[in-house]
Formats: sequence, C-alpha cells, structure tokens
Amino acid sequence: METDPKTAAWLLRRSVRGRAFERACLDTGASSSVVRREQTEAYARLSGERLVLAPPTMKTLLFGGKKHASMGTLPMHVPLSQAYCLPLLIDVIPLNVPLLIGLDVLDRYGLCINNV
Repeated sequence: METDPKTAAWLLRRSVRGRAFERACLDTGASSSVVRREQTEAYARLSGERLVLAPPTMKTLLFGGKKHASMGTLPMHVPLSQAYCLPLLIDVIPLNVPLLIGLDVLDRYGLCINNV
C-alpha cells in the first residue's frame, strides 16, 4: 500500500511522535464513525494538533437504540504505518465508546471485510 502512488495520494503523511494510536474498533454495524470526547482530547495531545470540532456531519446518531446528538466532527488521521495515515471525519458523541470506525469509512475508501 505504501509503495502504490495512487493509494499514497489519498493518504496524508503524519508524525505521531513514535506513539501508536490505540483503542479503535471496526464496527460493521455502525453506519457512521464515532468517538467519545475524551478520546478526541487524547488524540489532540498525541498528534500535537489543536482540538477544533467542525459542525457535525450528522446532527443525531442512533446508538444503542437511542438517539444522541453529535457534539461536532473531528478531522482525524489514523496511522496505517510509520509513514502514512488515513484521513477520517469522526462524529464526537457524549458516550463512553472507543473510536468506532463505521461503514462510512469502508464505503468512502472502497474497503471490504473478508472473514473467510
């Protein structure tokens, strides 16, 4: 992936100061990717970026059978290797959840899951 110039054009180069970004889950049951506020603060400290939330991509999200208001959207770069990161837009919700990568990311990047 890192040597394919077409793929590399979609990815951003990013330094996370030698630390791995942890606690992310692929959630094929989630239509949208979400994260809790505390993890966005940890991400900002790890990446050295200011925490600035954009207007939410979705105003409310159905999670656990209940509607929850998005607090905003965070542009995030999830490391794929030491040289490349995957740019994502993640809605921040007031729930105790890890970074849940949903179907929106799979669709955006044309990814599929093969569990055979």
